[in-house]
Amino acid sequence: MENFKKNVQEKLQELDENQKRTFAWYCGMRALPFLGASGDFDFWDERQRQWYMFSCFHALDTAASDTAFDTAFDFFAANAAANAADAANAANDTVAFAAAVAAANAANAPYDTVAAYDTVAANAVFAFSHNTFKNIILKDIDSIKSGKNPSLSTEIYGEIWPNFLNALENENCHYWARLYESIFQGNFDRNALDLRLQVPEEIKKLGAAEVGHYLEKIEAQGAEQLDEARIIILGDKGAGKTSLAKRLKNPKAEMPKVEESTAGVDVSRWKPNEAEVHVHIWDFAGHTITHTAHRFFLSEHCLYVVVCDGRTERDKTLEYWFDHIKNYGGNSPAFILVNKMDNNRPEIAINNLKERYSNIQGVKTFSIKDDIKDLNDFRATLIESIKNQPSWNAQVIAKNSFQVKERLEKLFDEEDAEFITRESFNTIASKCGIEDTVEDRDELLRHLHELGVSLWYKDMEEYNTLVLNPEWISEAVYQIINWMHNNKKYSLRLKYLKEVFKENASRYPEKKHEFLFDLLKNYDMAYETEEEKNTLIVPHLLGEDRPKTLPDFPVGESLMLRYRAEAPLPPDTISRFIVRHSREIKKEEGKSIVWRFGAILEDGKGSLALVREEDRIISVSVKGSDKTAYISRLRETLSGECPANATEIYQWLGEDRDP
Repeated sequence: MENFKKNVQEKLQELDENQKRTFAWYCGMRALPFLGASGDFDFWDERQRQWYMFSCFHALDTAASDTAFDTAFDFFAANAAANAADAANAANDTVAFAAAVAAANAANAPYDTVAAYDTVAANAVFAFSHNTFKNIILKDIDSIKSGKNPSLSTEIYGEIWPNFLNALENENCHYWARLYESIFQGNFDRNALDLRLQVPEEIKKLGAAEVGHYLEKIEAQGAEQLDEARIIILGDKGAGKTSLAKRLKNPKAEMPKVEESTAGVDVSRWKPNEAEVHVHIWDFAGHTITHTAHRFFLSEHCLYVVVCDGRTERDKTLEYWFDHIKNYGGNSPAFILVNKMDNNRPEIAINNLKERYSNIQGVKTFSIKDDIKDLNDFRATLIESIKNQPSWNAQVIAKNSFQVKERLEKLFDEEDAEFITRESFNTIASKCGIEDTVEDRDELLRHLHELGVSLWYKDMEEYNTLVLNPEWISEAVYQIINWMHNNKKYSLRLKYLKEVFKENASRYPEKKHEFLFDLLKNYDMAYETEEEKNTLIVPHLLGEDRPKTLPDFPVGESLMLRYRAEAPLPPDTISRFIVRHSREIKKEEGKSIVWRFGAILEDGKGSLALVREEDRIISVSVKGSDKTAYISRLRETLSGECPANATEIYQWLGEDRDP
């Protein structure tokens, strides 16, 4: 195989960069059918299978697009060839889809590593020789060099090809089966590729089948541009976030009074004349106690602005907020705005910050109140940033779905309807030509939910509530948290919501209290007690001090696991873990052994666990007859909750070892 790779690398020197990319795409396409060689994709865990499948398909599309690729393309293209050949090797147990992944690496695709390292054995015996496949790959280079496109014949695959198509159909991926059948027949549609690349990121994360359905609707109905973006404003209390939110829309707007400081989140709309895009501005409260709820309203594919006032300890404050963005918003672009409160010009260690947070686009320093020219320049900078983000200005949605979206927004804008019933939604959907099936309506609701247009919770459909204004939920959640904090409560009874919402009972009528109550459970912010019905515990509001005595976990009899993070953990990490394992919390004399940063758990089979957060470390200690199975289950939860920068360390019989 090394000789083959060397041969490929030498031949690649005769191709230009576009030809090399074309070659890597063909390698990926030739390897693709081997994923379904056995008639299924069971080598991927069912919970992640749709995502892994889409990551492969998207990698191929990215390689076929005009996306820029890095200077290491020769290396990746050679690897693509070798791995495509490996896929045809009957002696090779691992059907690696590294060909598509190599293409994705070369194209800087965001999904590249997802599929690369989680693909496991498929154990297929193929119907033709390894050397034959190598020869086909080498001929591809010659064809591309001469200016011809290689042919993608399905004949060489034998039973592998129908098995692959059946595997796609069984995963509800009809779109992808049709697509690849067409491509292998020599029909590559550039317009269809562009549409696939314009699917909103929020839909892409739902996986291959959902993306396929989304595209089928567009094929049938035509496409409309979404043309929407979100600006998220973060920062400490009093930094000037609300002032900025108001003056982005109107530079001459009156400055807010002190009492107008945001209690939860304020959402407003801005339609800049300079851009064909509708901007939703989310102004978040600076109160620390509300930060645990940010997970549900911050997301990737937003533009972030972190505001600081130039008087407080800036660098630590900025690090806190950029860690927050990294945890909840990924690598979304972000700006720093230093709101000058006096004549001193504060210094920002911007190079240090950029080294750690590569998403920082720049720093602006001016007075939101007094420096109107600088404010207008900053507005122009934000508009330009939005215009240059393809994930915002080139997203498409099916026409009928777009009509539903427009009608829902009109209901909110013109009639102040913050929520409607499922029946009302069905009526609107029918008028807009949406198929009258539960599957089609549910799918549209799911897509609108992911896009943030309206919020529908399938597992709470008994409340018959479709929320048209996401702020209605976010404001309710923040009001509940603030009320509990101010009243020094960590438990919430359903009847307390009358008191929580007494100042705005018309907006939050009693008939919606149970829906909001259960929403806290849905968001994993709280768990219901077994002892008392309609009572929730919010772990983040529990006392910080641990119990006076904790169980011993002797070395040699216990299993231990630690997660060490490079940056502060998200404020809700351990809280969400406690919620998910709330039924396992140990009780002594009728009292649960749980505190803000930890809990004692038991599995009901004689095993005991201590889970706690200290500084940037979450540690798990387990003892008992079934300790191995129990620590594996706890590890699975923590692996999903801890940020990517957390390193997992095992202690087995008291000795550190790699996981």
